[in-house]
Amino acid sequence: MIPRASRKLLQPLRPLLRSTAANVRCFSVTYSGGQATEGQGGYYGSGGSRVIQTSVQHRPEALADLSAMERLEEIMNEVEELETAAVAEEGSLNDVLLQNKAAVKELVTSSEMTNLLSRLEMNGQPKWGLSTREREIVKSAREKIDYM
Repeated sequence: MIPRASRKLLQPLRPLLRSTAANVRCFSVTYSGGQATEGQGGYYGSGGSRVIQTSVQHRPEALADLSAMERLEEIMNEVEELETAAVAEEGSLNDVLLQNKAAVKELVTSSEMTNLLSRLEMNGQPKWGLSTREREIVKSAREKIDYM
């Protein structure tokens, strides 16, 4: 809000401000290419200015394999069960603890596991077509392999 004293000072300038605002409003309509009256205007992307010139290739190898995902889930459930049992035995060093840890390592480093991940990852990331939960399982499996 402008104070009353300032408003009184601006009163003589009001007709000038109104006419300038009208003139600016009249001539300020621009498009992405310039003034519409100059023949170069248009809406952004009109006339094919943003058309992709390269053809997009279908890449079936970028889609995840459902059977591989199902098998990976089974293996990761086994690993989780073994790790849970190992945590329960953590207080003492015994054969059960060592067997559980060895079984986890064997499952995670098996050729089947690396084969499954190669079918579910592309460039180090989970492939297309996986749910968020499935993507997390793939990432977790990769972390376990890298850790072992």
